[in-house]
Amino acid sequence: MRLKKGVINYLNNQKQYPTVIAIASGLYPMLYCYPKNFSLVNSVSHFIYFTCIFIVIPVVLFDLVNWFLKKNELEKHSLFILATLNVFMFLFLIKTITYSSAQRKISLLVVVLYFLFAWFLRRYLKRLVVLQYLCFIKF
Repeated sequence: MRLKKGVINYLNNQKQYPTVIAIASGLYPMLYCYPKNFSLVNSVSHFIYFTCIFIVIPVVLFDLVNWFLKKNELEKHSLFILATLNVFMFLFLIKTITYSSAQRKISLLVVVLYFLFAWFLRRYLKRLVVLQYLCFIKF
């Protein structure tokens, strides 16, 4: 019951939480990829590497972007920028773990999808974040 109230409070709140958004964009790709590396699956170095790549780097990036927007008085654009960054980070991490080599056509497709999804989903950023966390719970 507390989880339901927390989700409803998050959806009804007008404040943006870049750290929560960043964790949502990297959590599912991390949990999708983490158990597939059988030779290192239970090592501490494996856990630290995946946590840094999929959680720490997005959190730092999102917080830096949010700080930059606040400093330059561009907060009115923060919803769109955080939504586009969320979609881009999620799609880029999924592409990276699915196709480990650098493939230009797939990268171009990710960028095109990034702009299309970001434009459409900018109004639904908080719902998208909740959906990303639900994928984590379902995992």
